[in-house]
Amino acid sequence: GYPREVKQGEEFEKKIAPP
Repeated sequence: GYPREVKQGEEFEKKIAPP
């Protein structure tokens, strides 16, 4: 649900992504 195009988006998604 986050902008994957943005490289930081992937890292951010992983951080906030539930286990």
